[in-house]
Amino acid sequence: MEEIIGFLILGSLFGIDNCRIAAEEVSVTINPVAKTIIIEQDNLFSIIKSEKDSVAISKELEKMYKGKWLREIETYTSKTLEFSADENNSLHAKVTLHYNNFRDLKKFGITVSSEGKYQLVNIPTFNIKTESGQLNKEHWEFDANKPFTFTQVFKDLPEEYLAHKKSIYTVWKATEKE
Repeated sequence: MEEIIGFLILGSLFGIDNCRIAAEEVSVTINPVAKTIIIEQDNLFSIIKSEKDSVAISKELEKMYKGKWLREIETYTSKTLEFSADENNSLHAKVTLHYNNFRDLKKFGITVSSEGKYQLVNIPTFNIKTESGQLNKEHWEFDANKPFTFTQVFKDLPEEYLAHKKSIYTVWKATEKE
């Protein structure tokens, strides 16, 4: 079975196995006309129990800054990653990808139905919300001729991790200065 790039895990775009950085919420906008994917990850966090965890997160951020993208998206015409922080010291990431053709979307789990609509498998634990698509049995379907957006919300973090869930803002700020 082909592996799918996860939208909630930032490191999946850079081929980082077992990435520790996740987003509480992700908004994905795909524009089939402009051939762009914009992934906006809000409130980046990790499970930080020790200094060792912070060091590992710092190394992941360094890999991302170097711009070594996952092999499957290397051929996209352009790729950018931007970080930003808000007044609450929450860290956000925005990834903009310009892809070549609709087949490039398959790596993200997006396929084309027999009716010519883009579709994404509905996995209930992904908590997908959208106003631009329709849920048709086990797939979300989107018009292939206009931009569409869907949101995923990270929920159901196991109880034993909640006490260690931390924003990665301070790790990012320290890495940014290096």
